[in-house]
Amino acid sequence: MAVSSSIELTIAIPTYNGGRYLAETIDSVLCQLPGVRERRIEILISDNASTDDTNSIVNQYIATYPEIISYSINTCNLGYDRNVDKLFKIARGEYVWLLGDDDTLVSGALKRFFSVSDQHEDIAVFVFPPSFLNIETQKKLWDRQLNEDIVCIGGDEFLQQSLWGTASLSSLCIRKELWNAENVDMYIGSQWVHIGGMIQVMRHKRKAYLFADEMVIVRIANPRWGSNGNQLEIGLKHLAVFENILKLGYASRTFECFLENRFASNFKDILFLAPSNIKNKLAIAKTMIHFFYAKLRFWLFDLPLLFIPNTLRYAIVSTGRYMKQIVNK
Repeated sequence: MAVSSSIELTIAIPTYNGGRYLAETIDSVLCQLPGVRERRIEILISDNASTDDTNSIVNQYIATYPEIISYSINTCNLGYDRNVDKLFKIARGEYVWLLGDDDTLVSGALKRFFSVSDQHEDIAVFVFPPSFLNIETQKKLWDRQLNEDIVCIGGDEFLQQSLWGTASLSSLCIRKELWNAENVDMYIGSQWVHIGGMIQVMRHKRKAYLFADEMVIVRIANPRWGSNGNQLEIGLKHLAVFENILKLGYASRTFECFLENRFASNFKDILFLAPSNIKNKLAIAKTMIHFFYAKLRFWLFDLPLLFIPNTLRYAIVSTGRYMKQIVNK
């Protein structure tokens, strides 16, 4: 990426009532700017009509960093997907690095990004491996998936190599002009527009760069994202977004990789994430049947588990944890 007077990179933060962690998110970017002083970077925040102290927090930063931080406030909540798409529409950077409002960049991440982007000027999508910080336990999990960085050519190689590694919003940096050339309307309402836009961009024979080192820290167990017992349904919507690749010219084998991988964890996901509401269970069952109807295990074990009383499911989970503690002693 050549240095020029134009913005090279936009750190794009969609937020809604993210005041609790937003300052830490912004600081994780600002503290790295001295290390990439010669680069042109903007921090762009799109506020989805927050009702907490988000506005005052951002304005305090703007007062100190008016040339770096841009702030757009939606008059009404557009929803997550439209807010993400809006960031691409108003960003000034050549690349847009999406960053969750409760996530942070790992120290040195910006310097690492520019070091790579300077050597690879034709990359459409960068993928940054996240570690996960549990808000409730404060335990951090970092599980390296790649031994070294990988350059993929074409969507099939890219998706088969990255698989679920693109799930976190903060894992993705996409060339702005390529995103804006695509129509992402079909993904609005899915909560996964960042995945939808990515697969639209990569359906053409373009290059993607997969980092091996930890680049972002993603907070999990945030009550904002799973308080309604809908985590299992959100995961299935994720798979449904990937199903669209069958219509976009990708190889059927690519979607089969996602399908098989998702089914492998389906029983465990039901055990830990099944909602209590029967209406939600029926909706989830319908989606699972669509994807897993050909799997005998699904009919014998997964589907019955979804509908057993929650007290029994909790007992199974508790017994499993107790047995694990005994084995580990």
